[in-house]
Amino acid sequence: MLTTIRNRAGIRSDRRLSRRVYPFFNHNSFLVFQKYLQARHSPQRQTIMLRTAACLLRQTERTGLGQVFHAPCNILLDRTVVVQPDIFFVHNYRQGIIGRDQVYGIPDLTVDIQSGDILYEECKIRRKIYLWFGVPELWLIDSDRCMVETFLWSELGYISTGVYGKFDRLSSLRFPEIRLILSEIFEGHLYSTEDAGNKVRV
Repeated sequence: MLTTIRNRAGIRSDRRLSRRVYPFFNHNSFLVFQKYLQARHSPQRQTIMLRTAACLLRQTERTGLGQVFHAPCNILLDRTVVVQPDIFFVHNYRQGIIGRDQVYGIPDLTVDIQSGDILYEECKIRRKIYLWFGVPELWLIDSDRCMVETFLWSELGYISTGVYGKFDRLSSLRFPEIRLILSEIFEGHLYSTEDAGNKVRV
């Protein structure tokens, strides 16, 4: 089952498993895969992903900073490695990596949403891939605990730059124009961007 999750995370399978995977499932692995799909497509997780993407899209369109994408949109990191982050951002000065069918290269910011043990393992695998290819900034949203941890790439590994609760605000260290009011993400409380510091509801 780990092979299946790794394949969905973007690691290319060997030739024996690159055909149809389902006939090789036994009953237990099928149940694990079913739990994986339920966790990945749960209403809570989908709501958080859509709110986050909408918030980032609103800010980047207003500032003209770049483009925001969300799953299922593939990133081709090299000829054999494809990943599919929940949300990712590409700055305007790197628009050339955006192709017609997928993105060809390293995004400037990726956002992954983890929920439960199975998705935690998938995010862990993707994080290793991001580190290997040098994705400069990563946000991990824990939908169960209503927390966000942010990371910056370094040669020694990802460095945690902060852990935020659902009543906090965070902004990208590389792009200060990109910021989140986490109560808007986790609870749906909407505030105007200009009054974000004062938390004036609109």
